[in-house]
Amino acid sequence: LALAFAPSAAAATATAIAGEAKMTLVSGGSDFLMFWHDLVVAVADGGNDTRLVGHASQKYSFPLGRSIEVQRLAFSGDGRWFAIAGSGIVELWDAAARRKVRTLEQALPKDGVDIGVNSSMI
Repeated sequence: LALAFAPSAAAATATAIAGEAKMTLVSGGSDFLMFWHDLVVAVADGGNDTRLVGHASQKYSFPLGRSIEVQRLAFSGDGRWFAIAGSGIVELWDAAARRKVRTLEQALPKDGVDIGVNSSMI
């Protein structure tokens, strides 16, 4: 199972004050599926009381192709880009549009996948 949270300035601010924060969580694994979860979290009591108040999911079957399990996931620091990796393939996605931009074959790193601070490197 691989998980990645999109960075959100609203979520960081919400831990200090009461309110709602919107977050994105992406999950994937050996079932060849990827799920985008849009979450709304209520924060109260200075961040000591947090609960999920809204949730919507979108399923992608075989995002890397048939029989390729999702092994690694990562968002860029600004949340604009998303990388998904498995079995020698890395795909770069536009996170807002939720669409694949580029596929890099024979590119899977051994220790994980990450997007550089200025989004110039995977």
